[in-house]
Amino acid sequence: MKLPFPTRCYDLKLILVGVSNEGNLGAIARTMMNFGFEKLELLLPEIEIGEDARKRAKHAGKILDDVKVHETWESAVGSSSLVIGTSGKRELGSKTLHRHFVMPWELSS
Repeated sequence: MKLPFPTRCYDLKLILVGVSNEGNLGAIARTMMNFGFEKLELLLPEIEIGEDARKRAKHAGKILDDVKVHETWESAVGSSSLVIGTSGKRELGSKTLHRHFVMPWELSS
């Protein structure tokens, strides 16, 4: 079905840095579609968007079709008014630095 995305008072884009797994890329596109987000950009990706990404994305292929690829940080975030970074790294082990975190609801205050 061709349904319009929800309208919002802000323009949100998701930028993945150094993405290296096609399946994860497809899953992210699918999740974005489920929540009504459509702008996915890649910074220095280590993979091409291939069949595995498209299979995992299911009906979110349009998001993958419209992906913009950046070669520099400046290109990726230069026009942004707010940049929020996250990481999948766990807080375990002696080699992991302590990270300060902000809960999503704290961003608006």
